[in-house]
Amino acid sequence: MVLWLAAACVPRFVDIAGTAAGNAFQVGQPIPPVVLPDHTGADVELASFAGRLMLLDISTMWCGPCQTLAAEIPATVADYDADSFAYVTVLQEDEHGDPPDQEDLVRWVDVFSLTTPVLGDATEPRATGEAVIEGTFPALLLVDPDGVVFERIEVAEDAAVRAAIDDALETLL
Repeated sequence: MVLWLAAACVPRFVDIAGTAAGNAFQVGQPIPPVVLPDHTGADVELASFAGRLMLLDISTMWCGPCQTLAAEIPATVADYDADSFAYVTVLQEDEHGDPPDQEDLVRWVDVFSLTTPVLGDATEPRATGEAVIEGTFPALLLVDPDGVVFERIEVAEDAAVRAAIDDALETLL
């Protein structure tokens, strides 16, 4: 059951990062050193997922496609080896467009029965903001085991996500 009602996730054209969108998370570039709190309250460094293919899902709680994709995470993750693949969600906004707090992160985990890391980016400007292009969510990035952005997944649908993960695992590992 989803707690939030949202239509299609349309571009909001909000400059979340305060700079040109996409610069720090470009394909072929290493992800920046980002440390964010997770749903348990622990600080998590994105680089801690090195050695595995990481799907970095930058979402908001108000975004319909983000919610749809989140509902698929448990099934998607179950199909891959945890030693070679990590699914990491970063929430940038709660359902009101405000920065998420730990209660929001816990609610997201509970609603979608997640066992994967859910981080909150309430930094100003958003540490992951440059991964979002023209305010469109979710931003889906495959990051190779060396921490370099391998691919940006343009279609936020489970089949497209799985196909991209399969191709990346075959290519990289």
